[in-house]
Amino acid sequence: MVPSRQVAVASVMVRQNNCSGDFARALLAATPAGLRADDPRGRQSDRDGVRRLAAMERGLIRAQLAAQELAAGYYDDLFLLALTASFVGSWMRNDVVRLWLQSRYPGNAVTLGRMASRSECARHAKRPMKLAYTPVSAG
Repeated sequence: MVPSRQVAVASVMVRQNNCSGDFARALLAATPAGLRADDPRGRQSDRDGVRRLAAMERGLIRAQLAAQELAAGYYDDLFLLALTASFVGSWMRNDVVRLWLQSRYPGNAVTLGRMASRSECARHAKRPMKLAYTPVSAG
């Protein structure tokens, strides 16, 4: 492969976290003839196979870029979901709020009740949680 193609292939392999020989050979097979260095053994690639593998590689790169773009806001979204679940849980534990919701918006009350119960299950596992530190008891 020409040096620029080698850099591009290495980048794809690192982003995919797959540096196997099989993946490298597939990317080599997907390399168009214009980006390949001369093979001293005189092997030729099947043009149709190269075209299909190159299309798969472009799709893989698009998927990686989309995943990177989505991952940027992922942790903020998780924080907001946890915060929302905490608010909903506190509302549904309040009898006045829960009864008001049930009387005025019964469908929403059911949905929020399910959400609160599922968030409670997520917090209270079936096994004790191991903390990375020793909690200080309030004294």
